[in-house]
Amino acid sequence: MIRFLPFDTSLFGYPVGKWELSESKSDENSIIAQAKNFDLVYVFGKNHVIREGHWLPLSTRVLWEKKPTPKGALNPSFRIGNPEDISICKWGDEFLSESDQNAIRNLVLTCGTFSRFKKDPFMVSNEYEKLYTQWWINVVRQKKPIYLARKKKEMAGLITLYPTPESCHVELFAVLPKFQRMGIGWQLLLKAMHGARESGMETLDLATQKDNMKAMGFYEKAGFRKLNETLIHHWRPKGLKNG
Repeated sequence: MIRFLPFDTSLFGYPVGKWELSESKSDENSIIAQAKNFDLVYVFGKNHVIREGHWLPLSTRVLWEKKPTPKGALNPSFRIGNPEDISICKWGDEFLSESDQNAIRNLVLTCGTFSRFKKDPFMVSNEYEKLYTQWWINVVRQKKPIYLARKKKEMAGLITLYPTPESCHVELFAVLPKFQRMGIGWQLLLKAMHGARESGMETLDLATQKDNMKAMGFYEKAGFRKLNETLIHHWRPKGLKNG
């Protein structure tokens, strides 16, 4: 069954749905009939299922998990850079200048550098920018935990969290390219782990794209455990144009 997605539909301006492929075969005629109501359908499935259906995956989402233990939250040998000139603050604790705000906007878009919405060549109406901009607006409105990192006085990175009763999910996480490999991502992730533990969360989880090799290596070195992989295809039942 294809599920209607009101948020994506409203944001992009055309009907969007989601279809999760399962091991059991779906009624092809029923799916085709449903698909006629959509301009875009996200097709999610495991490797063998989505490939057997002859869907060409646009991206592979990898889900990671780590227990935020009191000691050894991250591998000590993973620490790089000079922590003395890196400062972390929580959203609302500092005044943000216009320069800071501009850097934050760039960081939000940097979060999706490997996003399927940016990789999809048929996203021609700034869907990627719309999605991540609105995502950030919702995070702020809903008062979710946000941590900002500075290198000396310059805004350099951010991480946002989505607490649930069972776990704490990392939503947006990025470091501006010129500040990468300086230990800033390490400091932000450590702050997220401390925040999760202090909130009584049993796990910290996050997702990244498999072709983001830097992120994949980063989380592995940080001691995260890979939970699963999901392949995603963008299906346009009415053709390649979004309208």
